Amino acid sequence: MTTRAGRLGRGAVAAVALTIASPAASGQAPTPAEPVAAGTAAAEIGRALRERLDAYGRGDADAWGRYVADECLCGPSTKVDLQQEMRARPAGVRIFSGPVTALEVRVHGDTAAARYRVTDMTAIGSQQVGVELIKAETYVKRGERWLLMGGAETVLPVDPPLAAVDPADYDALVGRYEYGPGVVDVVTRDGARLLVQATGQPPEELFPETATVFFLKGQPWRYAFETKGGGAVSVRFRMYGRDLVARRIDTAPPR
Repeated sequence: MTTRAGRLGRGAVAAVALTIASPAASGQAPTPAEPVAAGTAAAEIGRALRERLDAYGRGDADAWGRYVADECLCGPSTKVDLQQEMRARPAGVRIFSGPVTALEVRVHGDTAAARYRVTDMTAIGSQQVGVELIKAETYVKRGERWLLMGGAETVLPVDPPLAAVDPADYDALVGRYEYGPGVVDVVTRDGARLLVQATGQPPEELFPETATVFFLKGQPWRYAFETKGGGAVSVRFRMYGRDLVARRIDTAPPR
């Protein structure tokens, strides 16, 4: 079921167009930006993006609002909602964004689409957590300013540590697993590697989180094998708390 899960988390951003560093976010000197032609829409949007993120980090709702259209579809929130959140933010809470990387911009007249990677941070006292994101945003140009009109984000999963598993144990998992008529995942062993191949797709390597739970790097899902009597009887394709179950129908798939 690998391809049916979607692959936004892996290879979603193809090229680095420019880097916009935030000294406020990192506490260090800005990371040098890639050269960008002055006056281009990409440079203008990149600058507006960084200034907007920094205003949000400072909790400056008025400055942030100057870069956002009043009718913005800001994820699940509105412009007014986010400004209220900034004004109500406790003094001991910092919410800020790290450097913007892999920014890509596509301009069509007075509208533009942008995509980039960033790590959003939350700090309370000495405690700090962060989440790496891919963000996609739409802009509209009004006067001389590019304003945010809408946006959405995808969390990039953090891969768990690899478990120490004897590759010989993979033999108990090899087989064909059927979700329904014509929908089959083929699990094979190639030396020390365990591979899964969805119907009509190339094989991909699975990595062990435990002896029976596996993951594909950069993806949020898990492959959880259910075993009985020394061999697998089914597999659960698990993502965001939901399972699709496939029954093992053949223990000797073709290689």
